Amino acid sequence: MTLYHVPHIALGAELSDDYDERTQIVSYRYFLGFAGYLVAYYLGFGVFFSDSVEFPRGQFNVDAYAPYALVLAFTMAATVLWSAWGTHNRIPYLPVAQADAQAIKLTIAKVFTRMFGEIMGALRNRSFAWLFAGTMIIFVMVGVDGALNLYLFEFFWELSSAQKLNVLLVYPVGIMAGTFIAPVWHRHFNKRSGVVFGGVYWALCQIVPILLRFIGAFPENGTEPLVITLMAVKLTQGIAAAQFLVSFNSMVADIADEHELATGKRQEGIFFAAVSFANKTTVGLGSLIGGVGLDLIDWPTQVQHAADIPAEKLGQLGLLYGPLLAGFAVVSVLCVLQNKSTREGHQQVVRQLAALRKQNDEYPDEPAQGPTKANTA
Repeated sequence: MTLYHVPHIALGAELSDDYDERTQIVSYRYFLGFAGYLVAYYLGFGVFFSDSVEFPRGQFNVDAYAPYALVLAFTMAATVLWSAWGTHNRIPYLPVAQADAQAIKLTIAKVFTRMFGEIMGALRNRSFAWLFAGTMIIFVMVGVDGALNLYLFEFFWELSSAQKLNVLLVYPVGIMAGTFIAPVWHRHFNKRSGVVFGGVYWALCQIVPILLRFIGAFPENGTEPLVITLMAVKLTQGIAAAQFLVSFNSMVADIADEHELATGKRQEGIFFAAVSFANKTTVGLGSLIGGVGLDLIDWPTQVQHAADIPAEKLGQLGLLYGPLLAGFAVVSVLCVLQNKSTREGHQQVVRQLAALRKQNDEYPDEPAQGPTKANTA
């Protein structure tokens, strides 16, 4: 999947060098990506893991996991092929990589050595390094959230499978709605502000419901207001997350331009590969932290109902998921604020690159009649 995903996300940086158009491309990608999440959520909780007489809590039906995975695998393969076919006609208009005389001499060991060396070179770009550091902290938080989410829904909020489905589905709906807001945001503010706002608001949505429950100011479990309130929180959290995700990925594409101007190398693949690698490792690290956290609070195993869990354990789970986790957001924001990228700075970089590319004739001319880059994104 990585062999597809990294070139797929890096391609957006080559389809357009316009500050706003890149945001539109990333927005389209996230809109369609989270539409797929909606399908996966519905198939999971609505079809394969729906509550039944035999399994009142559908996610405990272990026999449903294999067919669910098979359906998702076929769906993923179909969308990958569709995406490749849909962008194939842009190949003649992409920048031509400079020939590397040493490439034919590379062994497998040298390939990996060179790859990590180029990733470290990308991290020497100050703009990317600070943005990268702040974002990785957020991804750790996302990993912990993923590891603890179902525990919180099942035991802290005591939601049924149908209620969990409703709460989970509004999050990708919020992200899809937020992808329409991000281009407007970037026309009035810079992309860095989108990353900061998205990260801070996402963290607040982790903290506030837990704190309100602790002081008795949140709807009681088993009530309709609880589900409605959680859905509202997840919806707005998704909208904020879209500002973070779209802004970050659009900024990485802009930073790849800065890197090309400074080094003469077009390496958006390296930048997005670094992001993809770190994303997977930090989300995995977050999942590990979540599991270790459950061990540290001595979370009881072999239980299926909140009534079987001591109240103090439920409180510790809430602290682990909410305030303690979201505290990392402060460090993340401080890192992102060190990135000084602006619209004006990027426009100057684009003008300088255009002059260099014209000299080197790296970009083939666009056809006189045909689709624009934005229309084919």
